[in-house]
Amino acid sequence: MKILFCSSSEISLRLLSSLHQDKDIEIVGLICQPDKLFGRKKEIKMPATKTWALQNNIPVYQPEKLSKAKDLLEDFKSQNIDILLTFAYGQILRQSWLDLALPINIHASILPKYRGASPIQAALLNGEIETGISVMEMVKTMDAGDVYKTHKVEIQEKWDAEILFDEISKLAAKEAPDTLKKIHSGEINKTAQEEEKATYCSKINKEDAYVNFEKTAEEILNMKRAYSPWPGIWTQFEGKRMKILELEKSELSLSPKQVAISNKELHVGTKLGSLQITKLQLEGKKPSEVTAFLNGLKSHLKQLPSHDE
Repeated sequence: MKILFCSSSEISLRLLSSLHQDKDIEIVGLICQPDKLFGRKKEIKMPATKTWALQNNIPVYQPEKLSKAKDLLEDFKSQNIDILLTFAYGQILRQSWLDLALPINIHASILPKYRGASPIQAALLNGEIETGISVMEMVKTMDAGDVYKTHKVEIQEKWDAEILFDEISKLAAKEAPDTLKKIHSGEINKTAQEEEKATYCSKINKEDAYVNFEKTAEEILNMKRAYSPWPGIWTQFEGKRMKILELEKSELSLSPKQVAISNKELHVGTKLGSLQITKLQLEGKKPSEVTAFLNGLKSHLKQLPSHDE
């Protein structure tokens, strides 16, 4: 079975390796995003998938826009590819590419929930107890194709986005190769999604991680899980951004945004319940335990400001 794989994300590395080791599968090429300049020194950084492919002698293709790579498409047409597989690629494929081979996408949610760019974070943000991958037919409408198979994983209470990314990566590597074989042989039929149950999630930016303490304690804890390690939840203090690195539920009874400082502990009230912040990082400073932060306070802190204050 010949597969042309499209992915730029580290989440697909285990699956790439699993497919590469399968004697019944040939990866004819990897399509990924172009290299990018990274950091203050503007060093060139390759996609993680490209690094892996070069190490394993897999041809790599990096068109700026796949929709304009007509010559590349014509080259692949002669290779009798069975499956065009995408997993966290980052570009929408035109119909001309979808017609190249059986187009299959691996999406990191149980569809029709969480179509879009950030399904792993969305599952944590909404307090889901399970998520998984959907092996689905690619169509022109984003994540709307029929689903061949879903594979699930239970979300543990302490998992954050970094851990869940890793678990999804393991799940895809374990389950997807056999599922792809069964799709190719006609053993699995696809099922249409229930369109009326579809939900969506968008690309995450730093502003999404601003903590409004008029949310509930549970919602804020879910934010902490969803936005770790990036972008990291934050609030404002004396006109500066303050990252909240560690927090937990508090037994104190406080009103929303109310601050209580007791025994070198920092507690903040929310819409429902209170939270204790145990580690933070003020803009321009190194991460610190709350005890050190409180020792350096020049004024008595009674309430955290709003985002627009």
